Amino acid sequence: MIKRWLIQLGQWLFVDYKKQQKPNLKASDEPNPTRRRLFKQAAIGAVSVTGTAGLAKTVVDGVPTPELKQKYRRDALQGEAELREWEYVVMTDLEKKAMVQSLINNYDHKT
Repeated sequence: MIKRWLIQLGQWLFVDYKKQQKPNLKASDEPNPTRRRLFKQAAIGAVSVTGTAGLAKTVVDGVPTPELKQKYRRDALQGEAELREWEYVVMTDLEKKAMVQSLINNYDHKT
């Protein structure tokens, strides 16, 4: 389909203007060949950008997706195992008072 479209675009852009019948135009009425060339180059540029974008999308879509659910599950199980190894230790009143006192001693009275 794209090939057919490119062929039609090429025929439309690069028509042999000598074979076409030209109406009797004055010299000032004739189309500017520089302008024709600009339109041809713009059309070719648009086709190349579109083709490149399509190719990039194909390449990006072709990249295999990782097994995210399995990786997440493995990571969660490993984290749970580490948390189970830790033990909860209750602080004594002496330890609590020492921590509060260290906070008070190290507190800067800057506001």
